[in-house]
Amino acid sequence: MKKAHNQLKSLFASTIIKDDEVSGFFENIPIKEKALKYFDFGHILPNDYKLDAIRWITKHSHTSN
Repeated sequence: MKKAHNQLKSLFASTIIKDDEVSGFFENIPIKEKALKYFDFGHILPNDYKLDAIRWITKHSHTSN
């Protein structure tokens, strides 16, 4: 099963986007406070990522009430 997963991961990576493309795009983002994170969880994001996203959205949401 692990071999099939690795083959699928390799196929996905080779047909969708390359690490150097991601890194190049990321480096061209002009803001200084940024992070590039990879997760090997398929279509389900890990809870740690969800918590990071909530923190980021909360920090960067500028609402005026």
